Amino acid sequence: MTLSNFAPGVGVQGSGSISIPGIGSGQVSVVYALHGNDYLSHVQNLPGQTAVNDDVVFSGNDICNSKDPQSAGLYLPGIGYGAISITKVK
Repeated sequence: MTLSNFAPGVGVQGSGSISIPGIGSGQVSVVYALHGNDYLSHVQNLPGQTAVNDDVVFSGNDICNSKDPQSAGLYLPGIGYGAISITKVK
């Protein structure tokens, strides 16, 4: 997904479709918060999901300084535990 500027000097955001085999399709969103230099990600609208997950926080420095995906665990209410990854692409 592409992140777009939503508030100059504040941050950027993006969203897109996500498909998880055996579960179904939903939405994933990422917001880059300039003030904290963090990427916040959440998943919603998956079949069986009872609430939006708590934000998964990625360090902006970790994302920008690595060519490898940065992964973190997440809990999807009503579904269970999983992982999400972010990779910087130029």
